[in-house]
Amino acid sequence: MVSDAEQHVWEDGDDLVVALDTPGGPREYVVLDVSAETGLWVQSLTEKTRKAKRRLDAGEAAEDVDADLHLSDEEESRLYERLLASTLEDLKADGVGWKKTKLLGQIAYAWVVADVDAARKVWEAGGSAPKPNRAQRRATAASGSRTKAGTGAASRTSTASTRGTSRRS
Repeated sequence: MVSDAEQHVWEDGDDLVVALDTPGGPREYVVLDVSAETGLWVQSLTEKTRKAKRRLDAGEAAEDVDADLHLSDEEESRLYERLLASTLEDLKADGVGWKKTKLLGQIAYAWVVADVDAARKVWEAGGSAPKPNRAQRRATAASGSRTKAGTGAASRTSTASTRGTSRRS
């Protein structure tokens, strides 16, 4: 049996496909693999955030870490623009609101820094980054290991498109 996340988020070759309900009905949005430059930029943002989280966990004051831990509104917008490329214009043209646009950006981010399974977890969490369960957090802390980030970089420039209204079954 196919899960809800698998029905809404999947890979098609090197690209990510996300099915969203839009004002005009169900629609599939294709996010093409990002350029190497964008992949490396996203990885650097991710690592900056991980380092800030470790500083916070080590007891550094939240106000000293906040700028590195969270993206500004401008940085967040730039992140979605680079990840979604022309898909962002398609979302606007289709009348998709900010919450679903942001969800698609978060799904694309998870896909770039990790893989399609991470992207599906974001879908399942409704855009909230899934938190590791207590056992996973303790095991990570005990081993001193970090979460694998993946290498979302690719060799071509990011572009995107939409597909018709059929959903995967």
